[in-house]
Amino acid sequence: MPVYTPSTTSETESLTSTMDVIYFNNEFPREDLQALFRRLHNLSKGRQHPILAQFLNEATWAIKSEILSLPSELKQLIPPFTTILSWAEATELREGLICGAVDGVLLVVAQLAAYIG
Repeated sequence: MPVYTPSTTSETESLTSTMDVIYFNNEFPREDLQALFRRLHNLSKGRQHPILAQFLNEATWAIKSEILSLPSELKQLIPPFTTILSWAEATELREGLICGAVDGVLLVVAQLAAYIG
């Protein structure tokens, strides 16, 4: 991987002045997760939030794609779903053998979707 070294101070200043950093912690929001996901789902159906809708569709597709690569004994643990947001209501999934992975996915989706929406 090439390393970029700015040649002048002004190049360094222009790079750092346009950088935005967003920090997400590793905790779920304080509010009810199911209510948050319902609200995000409803927002994604409106015309005002096409990027949120696209994100949720692509996140769902990515998770379904990852599930296809799992061993069959793990695939059987995941019930069919139409959207990743439905995992918030799947108690057996969130308390089962792969609960850590499921909660990790839900946390990232909740944080990014809330930021986008």
